Amino acid sequence: MIYFCCDDTKRRNAVKAHSTLNGIDFLEVLDDHNDPFPERQRTLFVHFIEKDTVEGRQNLATLLSNLKPENVRIEGGQRIRDVFVTSIGSSASSPPSSPPEPANVLTVRVSKAGDFSPYTLRFIKDKNVSEPPDGVDAMLSAVSFSFKVACPTPFDCQTPRICRDGSSTCLPRIWPSGWLASALRSRTDAAWPSKH
Repeated sequence: MIYFCCDDTKRRNAVKAHSTLNGIDFLEVLDDHNDPFPERQRTLFVHFIEKDTVEGRQNLATLLSNLKPENVRIEGGQRIRDVFVTSIGSSASSPPSSPPEPANVLTVRVSKAGDFSPYTLRFIKDKNVSEPPDGVDAMLSAVSFSFKVACPTPFDCQTPRICRDGSSTCLPRIWPSGWLASALRSRTDAAWPSKH
């Protein structure tokens, strides 16, 4: 699942054209069912807005290579609140033997997967300063996401429909207009004797 940082197209386009200012484009949670269970949902891919100019791409590469785990904070959660960043890496810091990543992607490894509630990934100067690092746009320095995007949840907004024949393809019963009022009136009239 892809989580977009900001719906303001004008701002995203302005950051894309700016040579020194960068921001989050979107975030992906890696959830490979072939990975061992403790490793699932512990890798986040933070995609930065791609730059239009060579200077912009160079500044983005410098920013990504200078970021440290203490510059990334994971906030939120209900049951699991102590998720922290263990390592980060970009294509600029990847060993030559690893497969190449796009130049605008930062790989973030976290200590554990979170719960079903919303989380926020936020770039900060350090653990004492919550402002974004130099070169990161304040409005595009954080993105909300869920670790459990590929997981079924018992809290789905649509309840399954079980029909009399056991199938789930029955149609809703359509009652004639005013049926409830007339049904209640007839029950009330039968339950209470007339005053005549």
